[in-house]
Formats: sequence, C-alpha cells, structure tokens
Amino acid sequence: MPMTRNCPITDLQYLTRDVVSITLEAGELAQAAKPGQFVNIKCGEGLLLRRPISICDVNGTLLTVVFQVKGEGTQWLSQCQAGEELDVLGPLGHGYDIPQGKVLVVGGGIGVPPMLYAAKCCEAADACVGFRSEENAILLEELKAACGRVLVTSDDGTIGAHGFVDALVRKALAEERYAAVFACGPKPMLKSVYHAAKEGNTLCFVSMDNVYNFRSQINRFHDLGSAAAYRNIFKQFSNPVEQHNAYRFRKVTDGECRQRCHAH
Repeated sequence: MPMTRNCPITDLQYLTRDVVSITLEAGELAQAAKPGQFVNIKCGEGLLLRRPISICDVNGTLLTVVFQVKGEGTQWLSQCQAGEELDVLGPLGHGYDIPQGKVLVVGGGIGVPPMLYAAKCCEAADACVGFRSEENAILLEELKAACGRVLVTSDDGTIGAHGFVDALVRKALAEERYAAVFACGPKPMLKSVYHAAKEGNTLCFVSMDNVYNFRSQINRFHDLGSAAAYRNIFKQFSNPVEQHNAYRFRKVTDGECRQRCHAH
C-alpha cells in the first residue's frame, strides 16, 4: 500500500556529472518496496508534479534512488543536502514478479539503477548493461557484487563491447537458460531485448523508465498498453501475447491519451 513519508536524506552522491544517487531513511516505505517499483518525490514548493524515480536499492529501512538531472525538479533535488527531508510517496507500480531460478537483468543508461535491486531479490542473476560511453557508466561495482557475471557494452566502445546491449542479451541467452529477462531503458532497446528474448523462448518483462513530463508519461506508458498514468508500467511479453506486440509498442494519439486519462 502506497504511503507518504517525510524521509531524511542520509547520503547524496554524483555518480556522473548529471546522474545523482540519493539514499533516504524511509522506514516502512522502504521495507514495503518491491523490485521494479518507484517513488514520487515532491521537488520544491513551486512545482506541482512530483518526480517519479525508480527504486535502485533497499537496505533495511534505507532506500536509494538514482536519477538523471533533467529539468527544474530534478535540478532542485540534486542540490539537496544530507539531513534535509523529502516528501516521498510510494512504493508505487506493480514491480517485477520474481520467478524461481536465475534471471537476466538488462539495463540501458538511466534504466540500469532499478536492475540492481531486482538482481538482489532474485535467487541468482546475470546482468547486461549498456551506456553511451565510459564516462556515463554507473553502478558497475554494485552489479558485480549482486550478479554472477556482468556484461557491458557502450555506444562508442570506450567500455566493454562496442555496440548495443541486445547483442549481449543474445549472447547470454545462447550460453545459459534463464527463468526470465527483466529490462529497463529506452524504448528502442526494449524492443530489441524483447525480440532477443522471444528468439530465445524466454519470458520477458519490460519497464519504461525515462519520462518526466506528465503528458509524455501518459503517451509512452500507454505505448505498452497499460492503464496507469505514471511510469514503470510492466507487461509480460511471451508467445501467448505475441499478437499484441505491435499495439503495445505503437504511439497512441492525443484522443486515446485523453480517453485513458478520463477512464483511470
């Protein structure tokens, strides 16, 4: 059940020049969090909408979120100090259904953080992660501690393999059998990962995690055919729902967006 809490900041770090990690003393909110869920954080008095941010990690009553500084809200959030309190609503979203067996977690860019807690909650996990370049790489040491192996790729080849993350996914699926694939990142990456999982006859769950504008959230998350208005909307992709794949990845019209807003 979602709850609202004033959570003190216990730690704030810049992981790159524009990616920030904040750890909160969140009490029972943290204890209730599941992998793949998110929180909505109020950012300053003058901003109407809370900022939805995926849960990166949970350690007892400590909850960590990682976000990219994009716009006024996250800029304000990045300038907070340890000891200050944040108004946090959560945990929200369905989250990942953790299967028995080993899971392959896949993250691209700012979609990498939620994969850390997901990996920690699985019986066993491997990871495939992709970044634009070495200077954008985040959380690799943490993933290595949580996973059996971590495969890395970058757009420019400055870290890991040169290329895109779906090639690593195909490699991992060819070498080992996984109970499921969990993926979070840009929509083109999710499409490629879905097809790679389908080719490997492996269950695949995807999470959209890259939108801050409310209207854009509605459009993008309904691309996946969900009825929720915010982010981290999950759908199960497997052969039984293959015929709906084209609908789930198409862009909805403004009219459909308004209808779904009124319906939900």
